[in-house]
Formats: sequence, structure tokens, C-alpha cells
Amino acid sequence: MADIVQLEEKGNLLYPKTHTSAIDGVDETLVKKTGDEDIAGVKNFTSVPQINNIPIAVDQGVAYREITLDSTINTNIKSGFIRLWRIGNMVIVGSYLTIKGPVRWVDIAKVPAGFEPHSAGSFGISYGSTGGDQIPATLYIASNNFRVLTAGTIPTAEYPYQGSGVYYTEKVFPS
Repeated sequence: MADIVQLEEKGNLLYPKTHTSAIDGVDETLVKKTGDEDIAGVKNFTSVPQINNIPIAVDQGVAYREITLDSTINTNIKSGFIRLWRIGNMVIVGSYLTIKGPVRWVDIAKVPAGFEPHSAGSFGISYGSTGGDQIPATLYIASNNFRVLTAGTIPTAEYPYQGSGVYYTEKVFPS
């Protein structure tokens, strides 16, 4: 085994350490920067870490987009939003919408790049209504657009909807 040498600069010892703790630190108390090993505790990794030999999906962080909805999209839409969070290959959608009349098969927003579903028919959420009549409505994706479909007659007053859902994507992670 090589000798352990104490570093010295201008007569001052650098990184004081006993021979015993220096030897222990080589194989037991320090986490190596490269190579495979089992470790415990919180660590920052510069590449995709694994837990129990399974790569962690969140290797690119989280991407967020918010789409504002208003009457410029459709005269029966008063206001609202679609919020998208991309985590790995999963997209979480949260939406709130206030309408003034029926909205039937209307494209209300383009799906942002990097958030497109793997299968266009794989996403649809039933909106829950916070109004009194519980009139059904659905938010879904077709032709790379978010679309809304309301059923029944909408009261003349403003009518609020909200919902959330999740879908899978294989698109390149957005920047």
C-alpha cells in the first residue's frame, strides 16, 4: 500500500488527518464520485440515480405551462385556464373553465410542444361543476388540440367547471 502523505503548503499542514482516519476514509466513510456502491443518506447526483436498481423517472425536472382561456377563443367561454406539469413522461393537467353557453366540439387551445399525448385518444377528463345543476362537460385532446364538449342546456348565468387528469407522453422533454 502507498504511504499516506500529509499535504503541506508554506509550512502549514493542509487537510489535517490522522493516518488511521485517512485510511478509513478511503474505503468506508467517503462516497466515491464514480463507480457502483450502496449508500445511505441524501446525495446530489449528476446523472440519473437509481433506487433499488430502478432509474428514477424525474431526470429532467418539471416543465410547466399555463394556457389562459377567454372569449377570444369562443364567445361562450368567459374565462379559465389549463395548467400542465410535465414530470418525466407523465403530464398532469388541471383545468378551470367558466362558460356562458354551450360549447360543442370546440378547439380551445393547442397542446404545447413536448406535452402532446402518446395516443390522442388517451386523455379525457370529466369536468365537475361547482354550479347547481351538475351539467356534464368533458375536456379532451383531439388533433393536438384541447377540446371541450358540454352536454345539455347551459343556464344563462355563468357556469363554472373544473377537473384534473394525467396522461403519458413520449415527446422530447420541453425546454
